[in-house]
Amino acid sequence: MVLSGAVERSDAAVAGQLLNGSRACVRDGLAAKEQEELIARLEALEAGLDEQQQGRNGSGYAKF
Repeated sequence: MVLSGAVERSDAAVAGQLLNGSRACVRDGLAAKEQEELIARLEALEAGLDEQQQGRNGSGYAKF
């Protein structure tokens, strides 16, 4: 549209900058959500490991 003259070059440049900013916000939001999910999974794994170790200690197994 810039090449045809329907849109001013400066207006198109600002629109492009706004789109890039929006894209970065979406990308960062997805990365944050992924990290939160990974933290939750890691905490669940750690809790399960703690339970296993406590169960072994209570049943005569040596603690490592």
